[in-house]
Amino acid sequence: MLSRFGIPKNKYGTKFFAVLLFTDESQKVAQQAATVAFNHFHNHITREHVLLAFFEVQGASITHLFSYLKIDINKAHERLEFLVTNRLPRIPKNNRRNDKFTISVDVKRVIDNAQLEISQLGEKMISSEIIFYSLVKSYFSGIDADKTLQDILLGLGLDEDNVRKALLNKSFWEK
Repeated sequence: MLSRFGIPKNKYGTKFFAVLLFTDESQKVAQQAATVAFNHFHNHITREHVLLAFFEVQGASITHLFSYLKIDINKAHERLEFLVTNRLPRIPKNNRRNDKFTISVDVKRVIDNAQLEISQLGEKMISSEIIFYSLVKSYFSGIDADKTLQDILLGLGLDEDNVRKALLNKSFWEK
């Protein structure tokens, strides 16, 4: 699988592991997604945890994106909090361990898609904006499309096209 990304083999014929470089802000989002999962008694980090984490971290870049797209952060947080609380299965409190989190396959695909996006853009690090774009895109297309989340995102004014257009617009980057 790594060979499709051009990961070279070492002199022993084994492949080097791909090292993904995340910006500080995207690392904060990942940490917050784990916190969201833990606080909701989940041990499996899903796209919903990551999406909610974006509205809790409030980093400079992603806050700027929400402002640019005129997203009501409080409304988004409220809707996503309700979804995470009521849609995802909980584990019993006595079975909860804060050191045993797994990442869902759909989150892995979001990260893979973010890596493809940065390689196409010629970037070296995965930014929070690219992860957010890949996350939104995952709800609207492919095998991970989700009608419930599509409705929530559209109700907030978010879809794949407007996030991509914002990120490609030069005026967005002129903070």
